[in-house]
Amino acid sequence: MKLTAVALGCLILAGCAGAQFRNTRPTATWTGKRPIGEVVACVQSALDQNARLMGPLTQNVKHRIETVEPERVYQIIPDILGGIDLYFARVRSEGPDRITIELFIPTLQYNAPLRDALAKCA
Repeated sequence: MKLTAVALGCLILAGCAGAQFRNTRPTATWTGKRPIGEVVACVQSALDQNARLMGPLTQNVKHRIETVEPERVYQIIPDILGGIDLYFARVRSEGPDRITIELFIPTLQYNAPLRDALAKCA
């Protein structure tokens, strides 16, 4: 019970820090030529898989897609804690055959499996 309270406190604090990411530079960026719909689905799947691998506290976390501008800008965010953004990914179409994936995540949460999975999405 005590561990759960500590973990929840950490997630809430991380959420407060995560909300600041909207106004910062991305932790990582990838570019590619795939259709935006495919890229968005791939990024969502990669983030879901990463959450499952991070441990028991995040294994059931799913990610939702927010449409910022149809067919042009999407954000993929964890669907937890009443919508607090612990981290998020943004997928942007910058014209035909140019897609950019931006990941906004605390450095401590960024890992090689996530990096590799998102690189495959580009």
